[in-house]
Amino acid sequence: ADDREDGSLPSQAMAHLALEEVDEAVQDPALQYSEEEDEALGEDEEEEEGEDDDDSDPFPPLYRAIAGPMGTVGEHGENEEAVLRLLVEGADPEGRTWEGWTPLMVSGSTGQPKIMRLLLRRGVDAITTDGCGNTAMDWTRHRVKGHEGDIVLSMPLSAGHHVCLELLERASGLWSPRSHELFPEAQRLRAAELLRTGYLLRKRGWGQEERFVAALGGLFDVWVDQIMPLAIGMRCQEI
Repeated sequence: ADDREDGSLPSQAMAHLALEEVDEAVQDPALQYSEEEDEALGEDEEEEEGEDDDDSDPFPPLYRAIAGPMGTVGEHGENEEAVLRLLVEGADPEGRTWEGWTPLMVSGSTGQPKIMRLLLRRGVDAITTDGCGNTAMDWTRHRVKGHEGDIVLSMPLSAGHHVCLELLERASGLWSPRSHELFPEAQRLRAAELLRTGYLLRKRGWGQEERFVAALGGLFDVWVDQIMPLAIGMRCQEI
């Protein structure tokens, strides 16, 4: 009753034969690994697992370009070209690690003002904090809480750290001629437009009475020192 008219076997019989073929194949000496091969395979698997462990890096490429290879934080010097390339390729200049560190904090803690200037001109927040409430200024000073054992804090403060502190101070307030270079492109263009307007106002006094020229000169100073900072605002502010 189990035989079919077309000569085929029922599905259960086919499954049984398939299992027998698998058993025979497993028992075939030609398909067996020797003890030496088993040991070699085990060693290869351990090496692959070890390689995966060695390659694990909690920092994305942008952080690694700033901080340097693992275990050598701050020892490689500024890597501005690689950082710029990653930013152009779409790396997030404000991307955070799981501890809340930003690229700006890393550049400050390692004393790299060229990279810090590059990040600031990309519009990163200069006063944001990490998961423990530390700012980029705190990291640059090596005065942080919650990360006292971090390797970067063992670095001596250098001239680069002091330049970074000065950059952060300039970048944390309203626009001024002194901080202009640290503002994002849109705000720098806005500043150029306003500055041109101020020059035009001043130019109207040329050829006029000396008293009028002096008054317009004073107005230009007020324009640059008081009106423009309010018009442009803080870094990254909507304009």
